[in-house]
Amino acid sequence: MLAKKHDILNQMEYRKLKQFIEYGEKRIKDLDKLISGAYSDYKLGENEEKRYRRLIKKYESEQYDLEPQVEKSKKKLETFDQRSVDLRLLLKTVREQTDVKELNFIEGQGMLVKKVKCNFRVMGKKYGKLMKGVAAQMSALSQDDIARLETDGKLAITVDGNCLEVLADDVEIISEDIPGWLVANEGNLTVALEVELTDDLKREGMARELVNRIQNLRKDSGLEITDRIAVTLSPNADTDAAIESYGDLVKAQVLANSIDIAPNDGQEVDFDDFKLNIKIVKA
Repeated sequence: MLAKKHDILNQMEYRKLKQFIEYGEKRIKDLDKLISGAYSDYKLGENEEKRYRRLIKKYESEQYDLEPQVEKSKKKLETFDQRSVDLRLLLKTVREQTDVKELNFIEGQGMLVKKVKCNFRVMGKKYGKLMKGVAAQMSALSQDDIARLETDGKLAITVDGNCLEVLADDVEIISEDIPGWLVANEGNLTVALEVELTDDLKREGMARELVNRIQNLRKDSGLEITDRIAVTLSPNADTDAAIESYGDLVKAQVLANSIDIAPNDGQEVDFDDFKLNIKIVKA
């Protein structure tokens, strides 16, 4: 699984941005109306000049502060939207190119537990006799602290009364092994692949192996690419179970009208742990 769906924190931030933009734009329009109203009242003599100037200063000051905040929030919202588009394209491409069943992108700590390893050669020169204390603090960092180090590129710590700054470039941030998963890191990106095979995944894997073998037989038999075929497989517990669960998938992939399980005089094909007779004929 690629450690997206926006995680809960990002969804909350996205909603807050939209709400603030809606509020800000409405408030700016309301302030325009208040400024116009104050001016009209002043001209009609309903507001004395001192009060008029105080109101105008108040309204314009609020507008002046609010407008750049709204623009900044809009740009940030555009970034969220673009990341969503980029993410959908990434997930689509990875699914098309791999046999990954499910792909999720998780920002933040998610399910991964990270730890920090110091580069003693570099950091030893920087911190000298304080290095032992620095290393102790780095190994004891909380997940929140590690996330802050990754995001900000630095982290302030105190060792023996000395205020120090540790740079992300001087350490290695790695994800600890997760039972049943393979984890790899590159920079700030961590990929975790679930490798525990369920019975269903094993059946699907075997079905794909059958597709591969049957497609090779089609090619060797000189069949046209559009020819429909009938397939007969010799009995085997693994392939029988795969056909029972994923027979329709196999038929669709190899253009088979039928797949029968029975002894046959077809070609003997090698699998990892067994051999299987497969017979194909043009339908």
